[in-house]
Amino acid sequence: MQKSLWDALMDQSQEIDEDTPLLMDFNQLENVIIHQLQTLPGVRSALRDLRAQELNDEEKPKSAFESEMREAVSRIRRTLEEIISMCTESSNDRLSKREEMIAIFMEGLELDD
Repeated sequence: MQKSLWDALMDQSQEIDEDTPLLMDFNQLENVIIHQLQTLPGVRSALRDLRAQELNDEEKPKSAFESEMREAVSRIRRTLEEIISMCTESSNDRLSKREEMIAIFMEGLELDD
């Protein structure tokens, strides 16, 4: 790069936007930096809150699904317990009828003797 081109670039005013010069005064820069550093804890706190809220929003559907599944499993368990109870009662009824039939049969054998 030629020195004349370099000097021309260095002589141009530095701007952030049109009609907004780049801050070059060290005292003003220091004040801006101090202000920015002071705002960082607030920004960090806001980000932490947003993250917690986002995680909470993600957990709500998951929690609702888990609750729904627990209820469904409980209903299945109750239904199975009822079926087992009915089978046990039915089995007991069959046993008592069987025992009754055996008793009648045995009585018949005793009468024949």
